[in-house]
Amino acid sequence: MIPNLNLFSPVINDVALYLSEVTDDLFVGKWREEFGDIVNSSVIDPHIVRFWLEWYLAGFSEYLSEPKIRKFFNENSYFVNRAKAAISEDDLSWVRHQKAGLHNLGSWDRRALLDAARVLPGDERSHWLKLTEGSSPIQIDQWVAKWVRETS
Repeated sequence: MIPNLNLFSPVINDVALYLSEVTDDLFVGKWREEFGDIVNSSVIDPHIVRFWLEWYLAGFSEYLSEPKIRKFFNENSYFVNRAKAAISEDDLSWVRHQKAGLHNLGSWDRRALLDAARVLPGDERSHWLKLTEGSSPIQIDQWVAKWVRETS
């Protein structure tokens, strides 16, 4: 399936969800380099394929250690997928860098960043999320901030 991923582009979301469920360390070890080649190929030209492939890869820090995939994420990734990758990698510096721009982001990106706050140290996470709960005019952002604060 992986070598012929372009054949599955009409159902790429289902493929990504399936792969996410069946992936383990052996699978990553076998296919890491192949995915590194795929992210630099025309297979990901349709934006929907690119989005879902990023979403899948972002869930596994082992994929993100592949230099081609790391470069791809650093240069081209969708914000929500980069936030997911930050969670997978415990990328504290990325989350800290993005925090100041929270209110300049779109709704999905804001919520992804709030979710990524779980990698912050406890005191910093709690303080920032409480501020967000109190200052955000958007109810769902307040709920997400509270949920992340209480579950992390």
